[in-house]
Amino acid sequence: MRRSIDCVYSKLGCSVGKIPRSEMGKHIQENLHNHMQLMCQALTNIHRRLNIPANNQLTHSHSLPDRTEPFTPEDRRMVEGIGNGLSHAVNLLHLSDNPSLAIPQAGPHSLDSFCPPDTSLRQLRGAQGSDERFGSERTQIDTELTYTSNPSNNLEGFPRVPFDDEFQSLKSQNLSQDESLARHESALHDMKHKVEYHEKNNAALIKRVKSLENALTELEGRCSNGVYFWRIKSYSKFRNEAESGEVTAIHSPAFYSSCFGYKICIRANLNGVDSARGTHLSIFVHFMQGEYDDILEWPFSGRIMLSVLDQNPTCELRSHVMETLVAKPTLAAFQRPTTPRNHKGFGYMEFLPLSVLDNSSYIRNDTLIIKAQIIGRSE
Repeated sequence: MRRSIDCVYSKLGCSVGKIPRSEMGKHIQENLHNHMQLMCQALTNIHRRLNIPANNQLTHSHSLPDRTEPFTPEDRRMVEGIGNGLSHAVNLLHLSDNPSLAIPQAGPHSLDSFCPPDTSLRQLRGAQGSDERFGSERTQIDTELTYTSNPSNNLEGFPRVPFDDEFQSLKSQNLSQDESLARHESALHDMKHKVEYHEKNNAALIKRVKSLENALTELEGRCSNGVYFWRIKSYSKFRNEAESGEVTAIHSPAFYSSCFGYKICIRANLNGVDSARGTHLSIFVHFMQGEYDDILEWPFSGRIMLSVLDQNPTCELRSHVMETLVAKPTLAAFQRPTTPRNHKGFGYMEFLPLSVLDNSSYIRNDTLIIKAQIIGRSE
């Protein structure tokens, strides 16, 4: 059951009536200006009824005017209302942080203990002490009230408005999210640098691997001792590309006639070339720029044997196709290359009919094998 109570400023004229205790804080907060006006009016009435002179007229040598009659019920009601109002105002203005300035909450017996029914104004002045002490305490309270006139967010002993708690919660959540966002941005920045570092290293490693692969291929070509077997894998794919005109010629890796000899490669036109297009396999050799061209004899004057190997599993049934070409020193194909690969080649446009090549043991596992053997002039 919700308990309803009177507003603490009801004795000063607040007309709200009884309200639930849980809503008292909200009422006090929303009607602070009206309550202060009521309290000022009550203080003005007390000031006028007691004939207290103005501030600038009350000095240390003056005393309060004589008034021997006791407080009337109306005076008691206003004083008690002012006491309650001051207590809540002080708490609202954060005076609760200084216990020496806290005003006790007025209760049923607070006024009796503060001012008994037969107490006269002269007795009240006597209880307060000298005029100098009274003026000093009044000045201290006025100073504290002026200093704490700005609203405080820490209202100890006073009900907080629910919206204030919600705002503080949202503010705390916002600060937490800002900190989390800053941490994630820092982690993302570090991760980005790591990714860039690894990408750079990967690019260097890929370049290094390609260099090693080229060196290995070069070494294999040097160790061939002038005999090289070129395995054309995925033959059907290259054949289709040649027929469509997409890639009409393919070249083998480079190989050497000896460890320090001539550098050569094989060219194959799987669908023929010129007058042999579409009817024959065409095979040529091209001389390439080598590391030891300076000490070799030019033009080349040896022989080159080209073969298409039969891959029949039965050795006795194998029938290799072989042709031997003799170098002609006057041809550009046998001169010292001036480009990485000599544009001029030498070989056979009609090396093997495509009708013989297709559906034969020359093609096995979609692979065609071409053999080249370099025979120097001294041999």
